[in-house]
Amino acid sequence: VAGKYIAVLGPAAAVGAMARKSFATLLGERLGRPVLNLGRGGASPATYTHASWPLLGPVLAQAGVVITVVMAGRSSSNSAFGYGASIHSRLLYRGSNITRLQEESLATARRDYRMLFGGIRELSAKLGRVPPKLLLMWMSTRPIHCHGGSLRCKNFPAWITGRFVNQVIDDTPGLELVDASYKHQEREARDSLSVLHC
Repeated sequence: VAGKYIAVLGPAAAVGAMARKSFATLLGERLGRPVLNLGRGGASPATYTHASWPLLGPVLAQAGVVITVVMAGRSSSNSAFGYGASIHSRLLYRGSNITRLQEESLATARRDYRMLFGGIRELSAKLGRVPPKLLLMWMSTRPIHCHGGSLRCKNFPAWITGRFVNQVIDDTPGLELVDASYKHQEREARDSLSVLHC
């Protein structure tokens, strides 16, 4: 039913990789509302605005809330790799051009976030609907667990900083930030414990 569901966009973190239940599933259970998890491993904002927009656009425009998990900057195109290049091929461009390519990817990501959020609002208006509440979920740059020693620990989301997230927020009036970062959760837990011990 239009306006009654929550749509979730984003990378593997949205899908619930390495978790028993995704946060989208937990959110649906807690709120008793349907949650449509449209997350996809390796997703960039363009994942939702390019070929899939004709199908996804109306779904997003009619949601009550759209939660977008911040996606890795390396997933956005640059002069070396276009939209849809695999993450594995992107790992090959280490070296002297990395800084330039990172900057290009971040500029592309910022533009694509504007297109995504603007497209949702524009399509909502065309459909005569109140636009959904737009939330950007920041899970922060944090170490991920390595399994069996075969993976090198990296930070996620790659290349994204708090400064970049603030720029995306500034680009979209009314876009709200949800800080679900590891350090934020740690601080909240510490504060909760100190209140309990008073």
